[in-house]
Amino acid sequence: MIQLKTTDIITTAIGPKILAIIAPLIAEGLTARLVAGNEQPLDVMPVKI
Repeated sequence: MIQLKTTDIITTAIGPKILAIIAPLIAEGLTARLVAGNEQPLDVMPVKI
């Protein structure tokens, strides 16, 4: 499970094959973050592969 509820930065590889896999996981983590009441900024650093 991605722990986006409390982190302030994430990095992730992106590409045509992986994006479809990681997008739902990131969305789930962002939803959990909002439900937890975390309104702090989140920096996302995608790395193209």
